[in-house]
Amino acid sequence: MAGVVMALLWLVPAQAETRPSLNLYGATGLIDMPSAAVQPDGTLSASTAHFGPVSRTTLSFQITPRLSGSFRFLGIRDWNKVLCCAGVNQFETYYDRSFDLRYQIVDEGRYRPALAIGLQDFVGTGVIAGEYLVATKHVTPKVAVSAGLGWGRLGSYHSIGSPFGDRPPLEVGKGGNFNFGQWFRGPAAPFAGLQWQITDQWTAKAEYSSDVYHEEAARRGTFDRSSPFNFGIEYQRNGSVRLGAYVMHGSEIGLAAHFSLNPKQRPGGGIANSAPDAVQPRPSRQADPEAWSTAWLDQPGTLDALRARLARRLAKDGVQVESVRFDGSTAHVSIRNISVDAEAQAVGRTARALTKVAPASVDTFVIVPRVDGMPVSQVVLRRADIEALEFDVEAGAKILARAQILPAPAVLPGGYRDPAAYPKLSWSLGPTSRTRVFDQTAPFKIGVGLELAGRYELAPGLVLNGAVSKYLLSTLDDRPPLPTRGRLHPVRSANYFYDRDGDPALTSLALTAYRKLSPELYGRVSFGYLEQMFGGVSTELLWLPTNRRWAIGAEVNYVAQRSPDQRFGFSLPAAMYETDGCAPDLTTGACGARGSYRILTGHLSGYYKFDSDFHVQVDVGRYLAGDLGATLALRREFANGWKVGAFVTKTNVSAEDFGSGSFDKGITVEVPMAALLGTPTPKKRTVILRPFGRDGGRRLEVEGRLYDSVRGYRADGLTEQWGRFWK
Repeated sequence: MAGVVMALLWLVPAQAETRPSLNLYGATGLIDMPSAAVQPDGTLSASTAHFGPVSRTTLSFQITPRLSGSFRFLGIRDWNKVLCCAGVNQFETYYDRSFDLRYQIVDEGRYRPALAIGLQDFVGTGVIAGEYLVATKHVTPKVAVSAGLGWGRLGSYHSIGSPFGDRPPLEVGKGGNFNFGQWFRGPAAPFAGLQWQITDQWTAKAEYSSDVYHEEAARRGTFDRSSPFNFGIEYQRNGSVRLGAYVMHGSEIGLAAHFSLNPKQRPGGGIANSAPDAVQPRPSRQADPEAWSTAWLDQPGTLDALRARLARRLAKDGVQVESVRFDGSTAHVSIRNISVDAEAQAVGRTARALTKVAPASVDTFVIVPRVDGMPVSQVVLRRADIEALEFDVEAGAKILARAQILPAPAVLPGGYRDPAAYPKLSWSLGPTSRTRVFDQTAPFKIGVGLELAGRYELAPGLVLNGAVSKYLLSTLDDRPPLPTRGRLHPVRSANYFYDRDGDPALTSLALTAYRKLSPELYGRVSFGYLEQMFGGVSTELLWLPTNRRWAIGAEVNYVAQRSPDQRFGFSLPAAMYETDGCAPDLTTGACGARGSYRILTGHLSGYYKFDSDFHVQVDVGRYLAGDLGATLALRREFANGWKVGAFVTKTNVSAEDFGSGSFDKGITVEVPMAALLGTPTPKKRTVILRPFGRDGGRRLEVEGRLYDSVRGYRADGLTEQWGRFWK
């Protein structure tokens, strides 16, 4: 949610990177109008802006060096100030969601202005829909001028005509329509503005707006638009936070706060890791021939002492030694990463520790990372390379070139297993929160409390985990408007009942078995209370070919919907089926609630990694409401663990049955907690922003899916963040 992102960004220290300013729509621009500048590649921005009755909260992302996107939540108060008795839109505040895309055609040159094209609110209800073409040029290093031509909302004040024909009427339906026929059609109007960088901290802005605010000002009278001119002053607190105050349209005062970071950088600074062990070179064979002897293999207690020394050294680095096997020239070490936030760093710390522990005759290290008990890969390193390259200026690239990263066999050869490795109990008690956003009674609701979570690893690949939560403060019991559900069972739209009645709640309690079936095939079976709303059995297979960019997975689940109190039952109350219509049975079509709900779901999934930071995933199959369709997800992944993406799901559910929004879509932001807290931890927090909590196109939220669990330890995953090997 954007509020969480804003709160986190306020706490981060300044970043030296200079960014163009954002407008009150949360997009790169002046005050209300856009500019042709772009943010630095990868920049993630969260904005909150308010003037008069208008409030906008926006999350923007610079997807590529030229392409950016925004997701926005809009609120307009006093919506029925004039039309209170017309019998339409009878609510005090109008809420709406919108998506933007913009592309910089050319960047700014010595004599050439930057040129950008944009689509505002290009899919949805079209309340703030508009298109534009804009140019920006610095006339001095401190002063930039922008001028452009807008259509739709941005072409509503003093139009110069309709150069590309009339604009057809908007077909809103249930929302979610792309309305291609409207783009760059209808009246076009010019807009312009300038920005003056007074000092490094202060900026002045002025603009001529081409938006007449017809619906808000003229038709509904929510405010008085008496001028096309806007003026503002902004203060740059640091590289991450920018605050602004504005005079809007001759009658209103505006305020805005923008929070930005670049996931390529660590917003919390460096990670406070323990210092790595220095590599300990061996004496030369000529200087100490006895040190190179393999007689130690036959000495009683030597192997146990070596294993214990290695385990102690790696424990301080957050690495668990699961098994060790020595022969005269090779050390085979199986490890589990407990708290290191980079897979390559865990491998590097193990290699350093081995130079301290292994006798001189051991010349090869074979390090096998395990995930949930499954051996994923084998990293084969020559000890001589580690000794020679520790202080080389190109140590990372050179050690990678000399290392071998091979698939691990399904079953490793026998060796000493640390008796402390299994069974192993870990638990935590800490704050937790659940949010509900974008319903028509309030844009944001939250429950804050405590969660007791536990993980009991009984044996390699056999894990029992669960969590219990209790709210201390909650606004989630404020019921949203009753949905029009059509023929869909309330698999997600009933979340209100789970938030209200599940306090305290058994959030999850499941036993999961993981197994590597071949060097490239992984399997998972989970059984129990799998998530907040469903319990049952979930099975998964993942084929992850060696040295390939793609992978294929298959998942089959048979689940029942849990009772809203989230304890041990599966009965559903009749109130869950209430809508503003009836609650039809999916089989017979007759109205009436059922007492339980069971469903067989499953998907085939394809994964592909591009040459850049982009990953694509396609899932095809049956969803929780019984609908059939596909989900396309695209995300950009950064070397330090940040992931930003978007998804869209289309199934055989009609827009009428799905409800407002027509189909499922949204934005995901995955935040590595180590990057924010500054301490090593592999934990991550995922934020999903979707317009509505509808029922179509929704999957089971089972923990521990295989692809994201294991791919960081295969060759391409380790290579991506190999720069952490020596850290």
